[in-house]
Amino acid sequence: MTGTADRIEYTQMAALVAARPDDPSRKALSAALHGINTAERTMREKIAALRAALDDAEAYLDAIRLHADSTRIQHAATDLDRASTARDLHRATAAALLTEAELHQLTTTPAAQ
Repeated sequence: MTGTADRIEYTQMAALVAARPDDPSRKALSAALHGINTAERTMREKIAALRAALDDAEAYLDAIRLHADSTRIQHAATDLDRASTARDLHRATAAALLTEAELHQLTTTPAAQ
């Protein structure tokens, strides 16, 4: 599993939120940025669960065990899809409230900066 640190660090989040001109915008952006981090954290957890389920399925290729692993894989994939959708909704909200440069900061990975 890759890094577990939030994509949007607290100091960056605080600066972006404080730069908004009014309280409703600050609250909406704060919720969106927290939502992005929460959704990405969930996505990382579900990816790890998928990896574990696939590893188990490979290790136990008998029919009964494979059926149980298939169910685990389906549930983890569904949860991953939900988290991805939530992240996309939060990103859309953030995009509506941020400038182009601020949005670019959020979409650039730390290694690429």
